[in-house]
Amino acid sequence: MALLRVFLGVKFLQHGIAKWSWFGTGDLKHQLTVWMQGDSPAAYTTYIPFLSKFIVPHAAIYSYMVVLGELAVGALLVLGLTSRLAALIALFMSANYLLATWNLGFEWQAVNEAFIAIEAAILITGAGRTGGVDTALARRRPGWPIW
Repeated sequence: MALLRVFLGVKFLQHGIAKWSWFGTGDLKHQLTVWMQGDSPAAYTTYIPFLSKFIVPHAAIYSYMVVLGELAVGALLVLGLTSRLAALIALFMSANYLLATWNLGFEWQAVNEAFIAIEAAILITGAGRTGGVDTALARRRPGWPIW
């Protein structure tokens, strides 16, 4: 589980670093607009109203949330620090990514579904207790559910 935790953390860090250029630009808004348009939009059909009403109008704020969220989740998972909390946030993000890219094909679905499965496993097992900072935290406060 520690290997999966670190792998997932590195992937989130890579994605966050790759999206660093989104700050102060309309890249997220443009990408989501492209995914929502056309005869066969990339986004899951029932997810498009949520994107168009809530995310796209506030894309500048969400671009910061996405990039900083991916970087924070990645760092927390690599370190094994509050792994369950990080996995819960990652699970939420991956579920949204899955819905936003649903019709792009099996490859996109498979990656997001695999991430969701790994995140669920980390959430259930508390993978930060092996080779992570959560080990020390769990010794100090063994009953806390976030590690």
